[in-house]
Amino acid sequence: HISFEKKKNDDQEPIIRSIEHSSIMPPQEKCPTTTTTNNKNTIVTSNSDFTSAVVGKNTASTGTPSASSVHVVVTKDVPPEHQEKWLDMAHELATATWKEPGCISYDFVRSKEGEKANTRFVIVEEWESQAHLDAHFATPHFQTLVPLMDEISTTVNLDVSHKALTVLRNTDSLDRTKRNGRILVLFDTSTGSTEHIANLIAEGALLLDRMDVRVRVVPGPPTSWEDPKIQRDANHPFATYDDVYWADAVAAGTPTNLGCISYRMKQFWDDFSQAGGWGTTDGKIGTAFTSQGGHGGGGELACMAMQSVLMNFGFSCFGITDYVGFLDTMHYGSAIAKKPRNEQDKMKCRRQGLRLAEFVAYYINGRDECHPLQTKEWEAKKWGHPGIPPRSADTQELTERTTCPHVSLNESPVSVNNKKKALVFTKMEDYVHDSTPAMAAWTLLKLQEFGWEGVVTDDSDYIESADKLSKFDLVVFLNNSGQIFDKTESLLAHIEQGKGVVGVHAAVAAFLNGKDASGATIME
Repeated sequence: HISFEKKKNDDQEPIIRSIEHSSIMPPQEKCPTTTTTNNKNTIVTSNSDFTSAVVGKNTASTGTPSASSVHVVVTKDVPPEHQEKWLDMAHELATATWKEPGCISYDFVRSKEGEKANTRFVIVEEWESQAHLDAHFATPHFQTLVPLMDEISTTVNLDVSHKALTVLRNTDSLDRTKRNGRILVLFDTSTGSTEHIANLIAEGALLLDRMDVRVRVVPGPPTSWEDPKIQRDANHPFATYDDVYWADAVAAGTPTNLGCISYRMKQFWDDFSQAGGWGTTDGKIGTAFTSQGGHGGGGELACMAMQSVLMNFGFSCFGITDYVGFLDTMHYGSAIAKKPRNEQDKMKCRRQGLRLAEFVAYYINGRDECHPLQTKEWEAKKWGHPGIPPRSADTQELTERTTCPHVSLNESPVSVNNKKKALVFTKMEDYVHDSTPAMAAWTLLKLQEFGWEGVVTDDSDYIESADKLSKFDLVVFLNNSGQIFDKTESLLAHIEQGKGVVGVHAAVAAFLNGKDASGATIME
């Protein structure tokens, strides 16, 4: 999937949407931003071939807009010399389209194989109804950008369709280790300060791969000091209860009002409870953040009050031990005086988002490599326990720690799994024992009883490769026979390091120069 990631100017704030690592841009350049304005009431006619083709195809096939969701798949060829310009416009188009009512998905993907891999792009869309798709065609960003994109690309194929299956896939039943983590950043704001924190927390969560992030504002009437003409959902949609059900974790942010949470945030959870939400969200993960009028303005009280609400709904809330500077931490959540302007405040928010993503990845998705100690260990080694940066720590280096991809995405992540590992080797080139599968299963069970991890294989490369064998503390030769491997250097090095070797039953029948396995047969 292509992530549209552009360098952010200092005067722009990011509007966050779920981002996956891109085959176009490296994850190190992850700074999503938006620049478009949403003028929903402006209708502009278009001469775009794309619009004519889609509208014409739907009118011919259905006559009237369908009430079911509409899928659009557009295949484009973009010459290499135009791709940078085309992707810049695609970024702007996608960012504006994601805010439109009825947009379920709007993604740009790139072919990975075949002779057209360097030029072939596919736009994959899903809309709630044909009416929403028609409204999309009339938006200013579509009318302006699509003709310009068409001028420097070629439309290979365009298809509009509806779902063919009446049964929908239940993604909640997917193996949790195979799906993305889901994070909801939920906030209320009166002056925009809490929204800025929410954007940074979402940005931090996306430093870890395989995370889907939704940023939502709680609904409700304006306060007495707010301008009622301001569109509160201009940058992010209003939250729904489905957003809460969807999420594995919620980062809930509120302005500090009299040392407590805002009334709109409180009302959202009150109404959610009355709508049947209480008792249905147990096992989710929660964290809190707030903006306050000034330092010491009650922000930590507001964070703890927010966490109290989450815990009443069964959320597991966690503390944050990180220091992003010598005097900067967020044990109970980011509590920022007004808008996060200096780099220390921004680092707090990003680190909280990253921590939340790590908890989701480790505890929900079962990804051992994303344990929170991964990033903590780097800091502890550099600055000493408990990893608090010294006064002399370089600001640029501290900043990079909160903007770079997660350490699990590096080539050699630090392992936090201290279990010993055993290789159960079952290769049989001569006589085959039918009991071997049962013996291998029993061996794994016994290893687990003693806190070991076991790997069963008959691949000789695990014995001959120094890199593969070095990962194991014990080799169990189980019922082997014949010439089971050729190179012995790695196994000898394994023994010289004091690591274990166990031979079970017919393991002694390997490497015999006779035709049977009697005790009188001499081994080579």
